[in-house]
Amino acid sequence: MIRNLKIFLIVVSVLGMPQVYAAGEAEGDQHENEEAEHAGEENQSRQIHLTPEQTELLSIQTVTAAKGRAGAIVTAPAEIQYVPDRVAEVGPLLEGKLTGLVVDLGDYVKKGQLLATLNSVELARIRSRLISLEARKEAAESDYNRERQLQDQGISSEEEFLDAKAIYLATKAEYDSVREQLAVYGSESPGDSGGLAQYALRSPIEGRVEQMPVRLGQTLLRSTKVSGHHL
Repeated sequence: MIRNLKIFLIVVSVLGMPQVYAAGEAEGDQHENEEAEHAGEENQSRQIHLTPEQTELLSIQTVTAAKGRAGAIVTAPAEIQYVPDRVAEVGPLLEGKLTGLVVDLGDYVKKGQLLATLNSVELARIRSRLISLEARKEAAESDYNRERQLQDQGISSEEEFLDAKAIYLATKAEYDSVREQLAVYGSESPGDSGGLAQYALRSPIEGRVEQMPVRLGQTLLRSTKVSGHHL
């Protein structure tokens, strides 16, 4: 709830600047006496005077400053958050079992550095499919090239050539799709050990590891966060 807030101006003291008086024709002792009087006035407190219209316009109230300490303390809940474009939460895009943690809390990592390794049955299945499609693509490409040569020589029919071309293009499209899928997962090729199931998690940014709410042997889902770090 928003409340009205009154602002009170406490006037302690304001020291005025020395005023300059014209000496005129009278000089000597009279001038020196005037300077002494003015010097004494500099150390005196002066009040600020406002017209009633100014006081009403500024909503100012003047009170006498009392001695003592402020006893009121204002407390409010607060939440500290990282800058969104300077923090990254790293987790698997495929379900897998955590087999290794390469970094620890507080470690400073570079972009692309290995953070953890997992074993994923789903990833092994996709990689196996890619290997099979690669073999089929090479065979279809060979058939397509042969039929094209035969057609140029007038040996093969147009229908056989078009069938070979369609099979090759369809197989190549399927192969490229699976390869792009693995590229999204960051696992286009097998891990360092050569296993089809090995899944490597790497840092997308350079920063310091701030959170790591996982443990070895834990099965991680796609939504599980392995680590969080910021620039």
